[in-house]
Amino acid sequence: MTRGEARRDAEFRVGYSFGPSYGYTGLETLPQPFVTRYRLHNNFRYANQNGYIYVVNPNTYRVVRVIPNY
Repeated sequence: MTRGEARRDAEFRVGYSFGPSYGYTGLETLPQPFVTRYRLHNNFRYANQNGYIYVVNPNTYRVVRVIPNY
């Protein structure tokens, strides 16, 4: 198995803009172990899709962090 086959690539990267009308995921709906391990707070917005948690700046709507959710 090659390295590319061993892991999935995130669909969105740091800097991608989801925009203000995207249906963000609430912090309370994220898996608790990820919230604790990655010290996620309610002062950011979150998108949880395709096996990744995207941490989004609430002012710019840009992805600031990508966390694998698997």
